[in-house]
Parts: sequence; structure tokens; C-alpha cells
Amino acid sequence: MNNYKIKLVIFIILVIILSIIMFYSVFGFNISILNLDMIKKSRTLKEDLISELKINGIDTAYDKNNNIYYYNVDSKEEHKNYILKLDLKDGLKYKILNNNFNIIKVDYDRVYEIVVYNKDSYSKINLKLTNLPIINIETNSTISANDTVSKFEYINSSLLNKVSNFSTKIHIRGATSRTLDKKSYKVDIYDDNYMGDKKVNFSEFYYGSSFILDALYKDPSKIRNLLSTEIWNEVSSDFTDFNIYSEFVEVFINNEYKGLYVLTEPVNRSNLNLIKETKSNSAIIKNSNWNLLSDKNIINKLSEKSYLSYEIKYPNDESKYNDTWKKFFNRTYDYYDKDVKNTDDVIKSTFNLKNYIDLVIFNSFVNNADCKLIKNMYFYTNDIYEDELYMQPWDMEFTYGLYFNLDSKTLSKTKLDTFSDIEVELKEPYADETNKLIVNRYKELRKTVLTKENFDSYLDSYKSLLTKGATKRDSNVWYEYDVENEIENIRTWLYERLVYFDEYVGEIENGI
Repeated sequence: MNNYKIKLVIFIILVIILSIIMFYSVFGFNISILNLDMIKKSRTLKEDLISELKINGIDTAYDKNNNIYYYNVDSKEEHKNYILKLDLKDGLKYKILNNNFNIIKVDYDRVYEIVVYNKDSYSKINLKLTNLPIINIETNSTISANDTVSKFEYINSSLLNKVSNFSTKIHIRGATSRTLDKKSYKVDIYDDNYMGDKKVNFSEFYYGSSFILDALYKDPSKIRNLLSTEIWNEVSSDFTDFNIYSEFVEVFINNEYKGLYVLTEPVNRSNLNLIKETKSNSAIIKNSNWNLLSDKNIINKLSEKSYLSYEIKYPNDESKYNDTWKKFFNRTYDYYDKDVKNTDDVIKSTFNLKNYIDLVIFNSFVNNADCKLIKNMYFYTNDIYEDELYMQPWDMEFTYGLYFNLDSKTLSKTKLDTFSDIEVELKEPYADETNKLIVNRYKELRKTVLTKENFDSYLDSYKSLLTKGATKRDSNVWYEYDVENEIENIRTWLYERLVYFDEYVGEIENGI
């Protein structure tokens, strides 16, 4: 053999060795080239061969009721051939059935069957892919209305910090919603010793020490509260930089799939940018029901954190409660007294006028009938003694043609043909000065926020996120719904609402 042939053989051998090294560096040394029959032939089935599963170095979630692991796919990779590299120990190998090596095409509807084995045993596991971030919560006791110690994990493969873990406490939140099958939760983040709260950063937005997991149970579209919140964020941006940021997630608690949720920020002093109570008379009062003060004399006796459905969320100093109640109810009593006409003077002496005008337009447009500027409302100010009140709405599921219905399992009833109803504030007999402000502000918002293009942008984004498997899984667990059809119904309602509202506000303008 001449030198040329020797060099060629050596080169080919080196290429083969390099190719093998590169192959295993990408696909992993535990990948198998055996088929299922070969694996089963000399091994015993063992269901608990693995106790946890990591893929590409990232944790998965496990649904023990259906024996399925869930892996969050990087959004940048979902339209490419995708490598699933299982991180297995103790000499375990694996085979993804019906796939060459471990290269797959992302299919959110498919259950990927994987065989894991060693020289003695094998186990079959099922894997599903999700485009939404995953939340894993572990507790040692039943979650109730009281705080339960828990461990929290947030998994999002699209982020640089793909997995975040925290010590937390969790409790069921809500009033009427507590009676529903699917629960919403409040989660507070603590240091590792649970000695104090801890502010953390995760996701693309979140920095704080507490957040809410909204169950979305009452709304078959799953988007009403989020859409309303994002529209209100835009409407209110002229007078506040507080935006409630939210994102869809899939939640697992103690290895049980709990469904589709929205992870969202709470309304608190920090998010509202209020000055701390040690340096101001700042206050936040929350009202969760239709209760109104009926006896003004009662305010001299109030010294607790809660009264009827009202709750002082801030200040935290109990010695300030009585003065806070006095100032709040003295400020709002005339506005909410049915015998007092809401003149311009009453409105101006109660609320920040720009905030009020924006809420009248917003609340009326989305037909937020479960609010009416009293229920599901936060009232806040930097100085309860001197400054005007601002309002921040929350819990806006009964919007865009969805109504409360006690006979329904979900307490909701859809009436999407009622785009021409106005049940809220725009029907008030305002004075001409206030009506002029409403008309002018509405015209401004019609050029920016309240447009078909803006609504389409939100709705198309939601549809893209929710039609890749999450709503099917949620529907299978709780009740049947068709999110794509529901979103399109809301789109139609909004288009018709724009036409009707333009006419309605035009009539107000002509009457001034």
C-alpha cells in the first residue's frame, strides 16, 4: 500500500471517529439504536425505572393521573427539527419510538412514546410538548384558604434562565370563585427558612414577592380578564405607569395536572408606586362585592382591617385603620349614595377626574357589568387625607357578552348578541362638562386603543398561544369548550361594539 492510500485510510478512520464523537456529543451516549422488540426480549418491565425526567438539561412536569411527562419547547425552536436529549443516569438508555435517533418534529397534539432501559429492565414513558411555561408546585398538605408551605418551580425554555425554584406559601383565593371546582391561588415567595418574604425575578416580566394564579374557570374563552386588563393598561397609561403583566401557564400540583392558568401580578403598594406609609398617608382599599356604606355614623367605630366586603390592603399599621376608613368613606359616601346626583363637583371631589373618565369609557365599552366602579375595584391614593382617589379594576371575566348566571356550573352565561347593551356608567346623567370630557377622550382612544387592528393583534396572539394543546387538556379536566370559536365570537362582538359605541357617543355629543 503506497503512502497516499495509507493517508486516505487514516483520514477516513479519523473522519469516522470524529463523526461518532460529534454524534454522541449532540445526541448523547445513552441513545439506543435497538428497536422495541429487541429491548423487551431480554428485559423485565419495571414501571418505576425513573423517578424524574430532564430533557436537554431542563425539568419536566409529570401528570401521574395520565402517566404523561410535559416538556416546554423553546418558542424559537418549535418550527424546526428538534432534538430531545434525555438526561439519564445509572447507565440507562432510551429510544423514542417511530423516530430516527432523537430528532423530532414538534407536534403539540402527539404523545411521544419513549422506552428507557438498562441491561435488566425497561420502562415505557409518555411525553407531550407544550408551548406554554410550566409551573410545578409541591406541598405536603392540602391547599386551603390558609397559607400552605410549598415549593414552586417555573420552567420556560425560551428564557436564558430556563428554570427558577423558590420557597413559597400558597392559598386558595377569591370569594365566589372559591366554590368552583377549579381553584385560583395566591402565592407568596419566602426565603429558604420561611422567615421573611423575598423579592425575585423570573419570567420576562416578574419582579416581586407574590403573584396570582388565575384559574379562568368562569370564562370559556379564557381571555376576557386578560384582554380587559391589557386594554385597561393601554387606556390608563396616560396617568400611571402601572401595568399588570400576565401570561398563560400550565400548572401541576403534586404531580397532578391542574390546567390552564394565567400568572399575573397582584395590585399592591409597590406596583402602584405609592409612597411607603412611614413617609406618607398612602392607602389601598379593595372592595370585592356590592356592599355600600348605609350608616355614615358607623365609620367612627371602624378599627379592623375589613368591613363588609371592603378591605384595607394598605397601610399595614393597625393604628391607622380608623382614620383610613373615616377619610375613605367620607370621600366616597356622596358618590355612592343613590339619593345624591353625581354632579361634576361630586365626581371631582371624590376621584381623579382623568382616571374616572377613562374608567367610565373602558368599563362601559367592555360592558364590565360585575364592577360598576364599586365591586372588584381597588381604590388608592398617596394621601388619604388630601389627594383624590384613583381606581384600578380587577377580575373582569364578565365582559364582552358574558353574564353572571347562578344556575350555571361555571356561574357564567354567554350572550354574545348583546353588543348593543350598556349596563354600566355611561348611562349616568352626567353634566355637560363631564360629557364633553367623555366624548373627547373616547375620540382619542378610537384612534389608538379601541380599534379593530389593536383588538385583532391581541386576539390573534391569544389564539396562537391557546390552540397548541393547552386548552384541550384543560377542557378534558374541567368542562368542554372551544377556545377558537369563543375567541372569534368575542372578535365579532368587539367589531359590532365599535359601530354601536360610535353611534352612542355621537348621540351624547349631539345632546351637549
